[in-house]
Amino acid sequence: VQNGSLRGKEFAARVLGACGSPERVNEPLIELYTAEKDISRVEVLTALARLASVEGLSFVKVRISSQDIDEAKSALTALATAKTESAAAEVLALSKSASDAAKYIQQICGYYRACSSVINKEHTTALLRLTESKRLSIEDRIALLDLLIANEKYWPSDAKKTLKQLADTGNMELREAVLVALALSG
Repeated sequence: VQNGSLRGKEFAARVLGACGSPERVNEPLIELYTAEKDISRVEVLTALARLASVEGLSFVKVRISSQDIDEAKSALTALATAKTESAAAEVLALSKSASDAAKYIQQICGYYRACSSVINKEHTTALLRLTESKRLSIEDRIALLDLLIANEKYWPSDAKKTLKQLADTGNMELREAVLVALALSG
């Protein structure tokens, strides 16, 4: 991992993430991440997430709350790629704050699509609240609605009422998506 081209180091990270010996490779991967500024963050963080060690997952999860938007996006993407269900609490915490989550909606949706078994009423409640936020783009709000449609069985009791109110926001695209969600939910 120490020597080689940038691309070679990325390939090495991918291979190390599949080796099954986290106690031997966590430290070199973490060193590679911190020392090599031009390396694909997603590649190294995915390798650490796939190893699923406490140390490696902690390193990746901490990056969700990074002030560096690209780093946080990389961490969320890595956790989704590795299907790391143990990160559900951190993703939920991020989802509960529209001001924080607004920058990461596509990555949050990607995580929930990859780790759909973690979704429950608490998660859909947070996602539903995000659809109401005007901090989010229409495209992001529609992406959240698509995710909610796929997980209707976990909707909170006030979901339909909230969606009906959301349909009256004035944006035709959002209104259509909400009406589809309501129609599919019965």
